[in-house]
Amino acid sequence: MPKTSSELLTLWEAGTPLQQAVHVFAPKDLKADWKSARSQSSLQAIRDRAEADAATEAPIAEKISRAIAEADPILNRRADLMNRMRWNLAEALRRDLLIAVAFEFPRTLASAPVELRPEYWRGKQVWDKGELHADNLRFVEVRILMPAQAAALLGGSVEGTARKPGRPGYGPDIEAAFHALNKAGKIAPHASMSSHYPLIRDWLRVHRPDSAPTPHTPGDEAIRRVVAPLFRALTDDA
Repeated sequence: MPKTSSELLTLWEAGTPLQQAVHVFAPKDLKADWKSARSQSSLQAIRDRAEADAATEAPIAEKISRAIAEADPILNRRADLMNRMRWNLAEALRRDLLIAVAFEFPRTLASAPVELRPEYWRGKQVWDKGELHADNLRFVEVRILMPAQAAALLGGSVEGTARKPGRPGYGPDIEAAFHALNKAGKIAPHASMSSHYPLIRDWLRVHRPDSAPTPHTPGDEAIRRVVAPLFRALTDDA
């Protein structure tokens, strides 16, 4: 059922701006890598190199060039991580795993927000401005939510084909995670099946990041449908 303008405004007000969503919805390992990369100072690397070269007789231009080059690995690492986080977020939106709400440009006082269709995310993302350009349309002030958050805000379920439990794209990856964890001795047949869900998500974030774009995906029901027969077989053999 289409959402009303009032409902969409509620979602938009609660959503995370696109610029921040890149970090908020990043996989845990990428968040850790980003924090590590941000802790390294490119300016300090330049200063350290300049001080080390101060006593040498190399030409000034060469000293400056070498000092500036010290920052390149740090800045390149940050750029690579940012690109990966942006790709992860856009892919989650393309796969209908997250909800995006925005305003069509130009926004006026009478404008109402609209929900962005997954296929729009094949267009151009203007990350620093929080915009999306697709199908000759320009959307501004883009904000992102998880389906569960939207459902809680609207007091019901949020429809979406790819958000339904057990979507086909998850199945093989969840099964691979289960078998890998079992081989590593991390599946305990006498423990509750649901106690293994966090382990499965952690494995997916490392080995199949496309299947775990947020800390809460795949959902419990999606995991249960795939894992239940596998876990039951282990329990029967135990």
